[in-house]
Amino acid sequence: MRLTDAVSRAGATGWSRALLATTCLLVAAPALAGPVGVVPFVELGTRHDSNVFRVEDAGEARALTGGDERSDTIHTGRVGVAAEWPMSRQKLTVAGEVSEHRYQRFEQVDHSENAVRAALDFAVGPAVTGTASLRRERRLDDFDDLNSTRPNFVTETHPQIEAFVEISPRWRVRTRVGRLRLDRSLASQQAFDLRENQATVELQYAGAPGSVIGAGVELLDGEYPNRDDNGVLSREFDQRTAFFSGNWRYSGVSSFRGRLGYTERKTSGAGGRSVSGPTGRLAYERRMSAKTRLTLEAFRQIYSVDDVNANFLRQTGGAAGLLWEYSLRLSLAAELRRTESAFEGASGFAGGRRDTEDEFTAELTWSPVDLLALIFSLTAESRDSNIDDESYDALVAGLALRLSLDND
Repeated sequence: MRLTDAVSRAGATGWSRALLATTCLLVAAPALAGPVGVVPFVELGTRHDSNVFRVEDAGEARALTGGDERSDTIHTGRVGVAAEWPMSRQKLTVAGEVSEHRYQRFEQVDHSENAVRAALDFAVGPAVTGTASLRRERRLDDFDDLNSTRPNFVTETHPQIEAFVEISPRWRVRTRVGRLRLDRSLASQQAFDLRENQATVELQYAGAPGSVIGAGVELLDGEYPNRDDNGVLSREFDQRTAFFSGNWRYSGVSSFRGRLGYTERKTSGAGGRSVSGPTGRLAYERRMSAKTRLTLEAFRQIYSVDDVNANFLRQTGGAAGLLWEYSLRLSLAAELRRTESAFEGASGFAGGRRDTEDEFTAELTWSPVDLLALIFSLTAESRDSNIDDESYDALVAGLALRLSLDND
């Protein structure tokens, strides 16, 4: 019954009505222009979460919820559509979905989520290509740093334009500008609402087929509009990164991509200070066989903090992933990731919060017949923190049934 209720309630929302209208328009679009590829889908799922509010122990659970229970079973209904509309040298891609999530025990967390994404691949003459995109979504915030059983919803709006200008057959300039906006529903979390302007300029060189190297600069200019100018947490920040990048395919089975640079971040307010250091991300991929692919990744980054009383964090980590595609109907993806985070407050990193997080995810997809897929998922999380009540362990296991009506 809960799965049926989830779908019916999803269908009653304004977002789902808008999604239905968009689907009808896209289906009718071939009569107006070129062919449109439309793929609607419906998904029903259930998952069990051993630690919904990410508490450290039963004592913290009692303080937060009034009882010893930490686990719950969540039923989900999801509907969505994706469409592609080629127009000469341009292509418009639109995707949207709405979902309902129902909790058996913690009913106060029942909620709906939605997401809309649109992208236009464009070409201007023989030398300029790019993509203009917009993403907007409303999602439930994580409970790991919320210290509350009340749901907090994050609304993210992110328009962006990326363009490539060909200078010669081997040289080109990549530019990207965007604006990220994050808004939170709980008044206690609105100090973390963010407005961030983003700009990148990079000179790239195309070497062997499929290989590109480059050098560039990334600029971030951000503001937390709901903070005081002279508060302990900074209201504004500027961040600059000079970097080298590369995407190199040096054999038929191996590829390497990465970005290495140096980042400087300055914050304002009573706790304003600067931090700088090397940053980057390196990833290696190797096709072990026709059915198996291995990926390795290492990263170090400096960026804004959500839901924690700190100005920013310095994060390092690594990951290993495996994709096994036994056939067109059966595949398994798994990843193991470790992240170490140092949070910077008014007094700097010394004596501040430090977290170590380990996460294992696995997803088995089986398609017994065309258009239908069964998805088995497993996530194990563990966080160890030097701050009381900020460590936790959680295990989430789920099963979903997905019907995708691909008209191809």
